[in-house]
Amino acid sequence: MGAACTEISVTKKKYSFVQQDNSSLEERDYSFHGKERGTARGFIGQKTAFLKREVKHTMETISLTWWVRMKNFVRGFFVSPSNNNFAQTTNTMRKGTPTPRLRHNESGWVSPPYINSKHVQLDGKVVAENRCVGALARPCEIDSYKVLRTQVSQLTKQEGKNTIMVTSARAGEGKTLTAINFALSLAMEFDQTVLLVDCDLKQQGIHKILGIESKKGLSDYLLSGIDLSQLIMWPGIEKFTFVSGGRALYDSSELLGSPRMKELITEMKERYPERYVIFDVPPVLTGADALAFAPLVDGILVVVEAGKTSIHDVNEAISLLPKEKILGLVLNKSGLGGNA
Repeated sequence: MGAACTEISVTKKKYSFVQQDNSSLEERDYSFHGKERGTARGFIGQKTAFLKREVKHTMETISLTWWVRMKNFVRGFFVSPSNNNFAQTTNTMRKGTPTPRLRHNESGWVSPPYINSKHVQLDGKVVAENRCVGALARPCEIDSYKVLRTQVSQLTKQEGKNTIMVTSARAGEGKTLTAINFALSLAMEFDQTVLLVDCDLKQQGIHKILGIESKKGLSDYLLSGIDLSQLIMWPGIEKFTFVSGGRALYDSSELLGSPRMKELITEMKERYPERYVIFDVPPVLTGADALAFAPLVDGILVVVEAGKTSIHDVNEAISLLPKEKILGLVLNKSGLGGNA
């Protein structure tokens, strides 16, 4: 988190331990040695005078530093941080790795304060290797996802639909990466925040693709009752948060269709009016998870890998999902980017 710089003026009148001395260094040294000349005889006396002078200077410095830190602490404790404080963030990356895109409010972006979210650091090398183009400063490569974003927004915004499930027919077709880049493209909009939720409870992978370590996820909320605020992570990208991690579960379809999950989605949907919630859900044809989860969301995107997913699998997957909720298909690895 970036913090606003605060200039602290310290005067001799207010803080007596800070000494204001406009004389030259030579004059101060002469004055000091003049006072100590009676006792500072010989080698030992000179060393003693030098040490006394250094101790005095050190104590003044420590006193001033202590006061500045205490004042900043009290100021941060009682004064609510502004949007600018949270918008101007920095993300320290490993040397030699690409720097993830950090958006600021210089052009009118408004980002909420993520004081209740866990702040995490993206691994630029992992992000680049996994083709998370939405997190990198690569405008040409994100254009296809912007087209997808525009099409989905036109289909959902007017009707108040803001919970979208991303799935595929089979595993390995790129649904998780599509969900990440799609969510990041949505977060670029001026009036939109995004929460990405990893619902692939058998093998949660969003945090791995982003190069982040996470030991807790949605399963901890559903089984252990952990508060959602303890699971939401903010990677330093404005208006984008996510939930991913935790242990693998093999009875996940029961949890995804449970009343607790339904209550969670309702709370996510209604809490923030200008927020999209994107759910990365397991493939349709590999289990019952997607079928159990589909009735809980407003819209569904089905990822199809070019040259791999058969027409038979696509048709079968679509036939099992609520047709009125299918927003479209996303063609992945077509050589032209993602297309809705």
